[in-house]
Amino acid sequence: MPLIEKGKAEDLCVGRDGNLFVADTHYSRIVEYTPKGEWVNCFGRYGMGPGEFVYPVGLCRDAQGHLYVSEYGEVDRIQVFEEDGTFLYTWGETGTEDGQFQRPGGMDISKDGELFVADSVNHRVQVFTLKGEWRRTLGEEGRGPGQFRYPYDVAVRGKDLFVIEYGNHRIQKMTLQGEFLAMRGGPGSEDGQFASPWRCCVAQGMLFVSDTDNHRVVGMGETF
Repeated sequence: MPLIEKGKAEDLCVGRDGNLFVADTHYSRIVEYTPKGEWVNCFGRYGMGPGEFVYPVGLCRDAQGHLYVSEYGEVDRIQVFEEDGTFLYTWGETGTEDGQFQRPGGMDISKDGELFVADSVNHRVQVFTLKGEWRRTLGEEGRGPGQFRYPYDVAVRGKDLFVIEYGNHRIQKMTLQGEFLAMRGGPGSEDGQFASPWRCCVAQGMLFVSDTDNHRVVGMGETF
């Protein structure tokens, strides 16, 4: 990234034309690059108004090319943009009720057009329509199956939901309705263990996890 003195970028997604959109979190903006790393555009600045950011932290894109940006700091919300940075709409506020957030993080969209949001400090995953209407909440704070401690990211693959837990150092596989299916991981540095996993994605039948404090990326089959 051009600047890193304040902090580093935390998430990215791929646009319809293959360009990369990066959440430059501590510089309150979204930066667009070609796949070769050439700068194309950026939008956003520090602030709490529409189209402004404090700490933009999560990014995903729908089939129409709209970008969804999760944000925390002075405001906890989701903002939606065209790929050129044109602001469209926003929803959410700080709190613990349905539709409210405390540090929303990674997001993903199902084939049915539902947006899954890792509501990190509320220890849950919230599900919305793409217009911001609350549908349901998955999970609660805890260490058992179907419970979470600081879920930082989610990935949807078909009928399955993968949830990365920064606090429990593990991955859970669930149905899109929140039914527990399987679990993988635990604290440590051995194969199959994690140390503060941060982000994940599904590609070519594999689940890839940024195993942050182990300084590595881990790939595993979706079936666990």
